[in-house]
Amino acid sequence: MKINRVHFYYIIGILGFLLIISLSVNWSSVPRLPEILSFALGFASFVLAMVAISQSLNSSQGIAKGIEEISFASKSVSDATVQLQDAANSIAASAASFPHEKIDQVARNVTAMMDSINDNANTETQKNADLNTDEEIDPFENITIGGLLSYYIVLSAAGSKKKFLCTSILSNKALGSYCDGFIASIRSSQLAGIDISDGDFIVVRAPKSTNKKQILSNIKSLDDKDVLSYMLESVGEVDAYFSKTPRRRSSKGAN
Repeated sequence: MKINRVHFYYIIGILGFLLIISLSVNWSSVPRLPEILSFALGFASFVLAMVAISQSLNSSQGIAKGIEEISFASKSVSDATVQLQDAANSIAASAASFPHEKIDQVARNVTAMMDSINDNANTETQKNADLNTDEEIDPFENITIGGLLSYYIVLSAAGSKKKFLCTSILSNKALGSYCDGFIASIRSSQLAGIDISDGDFIVVRAPKSTNKKQILSNIKSLDDKDVLSYMLESVGEVDAYFSKTPRRRSSKGAN
C-alpha cells in the first residue's frame, strides 16, 4: 500500500512538471513548430500502424491454424466414410454370392433334429408311464436291513405312543444306535410324524408309504439264514417292548 502511494506521488509530480514546462514555454517563438508536430503525429501513426499489422499477422496465423485442423478432421471423417462404404459393399457382395440352398438345408436339418428330440422324449415318457402302470415298485427293495428294522420300530411305536430309544429296545447296542440314527433321518425328512421328548422318540404319525406286514415280509425274504434269525429275534424284542403296558417309575431309587 505504501509503494503504490509513492508511485502515485511520482506520477503526479512528473505530470505537474510537464504541465509547468508546457505552460512556461513560449511556443510561438519555437521555429518550425508545425513541422515538428506533423512529424511527431506521422511517426506516432507509423508506430500504431506497425503494431496493428503485427497483431493482424498473429491473429491470421491462429485462424489459419484452426482452419488447417478443421480441414484435417474433415478429411479423416471423409476417409472413414469411404472405408465404411467399401465394407458395406463387400458384405453385400458376400451375402449375395452365398448359396441360399445351403441356408435352407441347414434350417431343414435343425427342424428334423428338434423333431427327433421331441419324438424320443415322448417315447421315454410313454415307456415310464407304462412301467408305472404295469409294474408295482417296492420302495423298500434296496433299503438296508437296519432301515427295515427302523421302519418296523416306527410302525410299532405309532399305535402305542410310548417313548423309546432303539438302544433301550434292542440287545445289540450297535444295531440300536444305527436304528436311532435312521429314525432321526426319517424325522428330518418328515416321512413320519416323530417328536422328541426328554431325549426319547415319540411317534405321533405313522408313515403312509408302508405297513408292518410289508416290512415283515421284506425281512422274511432275506436269503442269509443267520441274518434272518437275528432280525426275527430283534423283531421279537420290538414287539415285546411295545406290547408292555407303560408303568410309572418307582421312587425307591430316589430314596
